[in-house]
Amino acid sequence: MSLATTSAHLSRETALETLSKERDFLRGLGVRRLALFGSAARDEVTPESDVDILVEFSAPVAVVMATLTGIGGGLLRDVLAQRPNLLLSREIYATTLISGGLFYLALLALEGKTLLTSMAGVGFTFAFRALAIYRHWRMPRWLTLRSQLNG
Repeated sequence: MSLATTSAHLSRETALETLSKERDFLRGLGVRRLALFGSAARDEVTPESDVDILVEFSAPVAVVMATLTGIGGGLLRDVLAQRPNLLLSREIYATTLISGGLFYLALLALEGKTLLTSMAGVGFTFAFRALAIYRHWRMPRWLTLRSQLNG
């Protein structure tokens, strides 16, 4: 999907029309809402402008994206620190991210979007991971790739 070849020729109407044409495709990706903002929304585009779009994803897509972001950050940390990555170990790692995301979604359904629900979701995820480290909780051996590779 391309909004324009150059931002200098992009108008507010062109941007909105292009996004509207791609509505079904974007919905298929889990996009719930889009908002155009910045210079394109004000119809004040210059050659230095970019197109600013705020994207709101559906809840399941948001949990998957948050999980992938958390895992990606952890993998990057492990590579830079030259240590074995946690993703292929038996440590409870990604499970805490997924559980925290699902807990947050449950709170959203019950209480709506508030600062308290956001803090509770982050707190639950942090507490779960901290307990997993402190208590040395591990995934069952049969669920880990490394145990399958080693026979």
